[in-house]
Amino acid sequence: MIKERKDTLAKQQAEEKLIADTWDSLAGQGLADELRKEQLAKQRRAEEKLIADTWDSLAGQGLADELRKEQLAKQRRVCSIT
Repeated sequence: MIKERKDTLAKQQAEEKLIADTWDSLAGQGLADELRKEQLAKQRRAEEKLIADTWDSLAGQGLADELRKEQLAKQRRVCSIT
């Protein structure tokens, strides 16, 4: 009777440990998922900033090209008048 009780108690403790370990593992996975989400969001923001900066740079180059064309056109008009 005492041996059966000890065996039952050992089995219950093993089950409780398994449950506790499972919950700890799931909690750890939840934290890992949260960290992964934060990393992905940070990466997405960095990529969006890079794209915006690239578009701004291209837009600036386009404006510079337009100004250069206007300057050349003015120079040609001045040269053709004189």
